[in-house]
Amino acid sequence: MQQGLAGVPCVKYRKPKRLMPGERSLFRPCKTTCKTSSKTSSKAVAGFFEDIPALLIVTIGISVFIVSALYIFNLYIEYHRGPDIVEDREAFIHTLRTYEGLQYDKTKQDGMFDPNKIKVIMGENITRDLHPNFRFYIEIYDVSDSFEPVNRTRRPGEGGAINNSELPQSPLIEIAAGYTAVNIMMPLGDVHAARMEVWIWY
Repeated sequence: MQQGLAGVPCVKYRKPKRLMPGERSLFRPCKTTCKTSSKTSSKAVAGFFEDIPALLIVTIGISVFIVSALYIFNLYIEYHRGPDIVEDREAFIHTLRTYEGLQYDKTKQDGMFDPNKIKVIMGENITRDLHPNFRFYIEIYDVSDSFEPVNRTRRPGEGGAINNSELPQSPLIEIAAGYTAVNIMMPLGDVHAARMEVWIWY
């Protein structure tokens, strides 16, 4: 059985058989004529194309929202980050080279460190004395060929890093890393070449 355009069931018209005298016909042809239109498929396609502009508007709206959110997030980061992180790193390294908590007292020379101070200094000392507005992580490597190097690193038996926080693992946190050449004045007057590595982040 077919469906009319209005959804009303209908049957194909057929001639009723010849009735015998006294018989009544039970056949009632459908009042709604079954119509098939070649325009049905074209109307469906046209309806699909009519939805495309609305879909484009929604897509553009979502894109604008995402871009705006990213822009506002970057502004937030810039606002709370303050001065440029590279400038802060360079200034911090320069300050550490003449910091009394590391410097060899007898010479007061830039970048000349005391081995005893290297061994005992803690991140809390630097935070208290220098008041940095960022997190830091410092390691000192003795690069001389001495049999008794003075290291202050994360490696086992070398006292651990000088820091006020552990290095972040998130790729979303910007870290500025740098290093500088320093010297270590040993008790017998020997000078060990060393490298101080510094990481800072907000």
